[in-house]
Amino acid sequence: MRRDLEFHRALVRLSGNRTLYRLYEDLLSTLALARSALPTLSQDEATRREHRAILMALRRKDPEGAKKAVEAHVYRFRDLVVAKLRKGGV
Repeated sequence: MRRDLEFHRALVRLSGNRTLYRLYEDLLSTLALARSALPTLSQDEATRREHRAILMALRRKDPEGAKKAVEAHVYRFRDLVVAKLRKGGV
């Protein structure tokens, strides 16, 4: 999970957007609760594929592709957390 957090923090930091970085840092404690419901998510192959898709889009200098890849990653995380909550997790 540490590497996953480092990946996200690096992306936010490299964006150069100070406001986004502050918001991300503020959200970390809230995200920690959601992540505790899914402790192996960062080891999941789908998560790795999503991270690779984000990096590939950034390397291609493809902002629309990066946006779509980030959205897919965030929405899948959201859906997994919601499903876990509905089952009585967290």
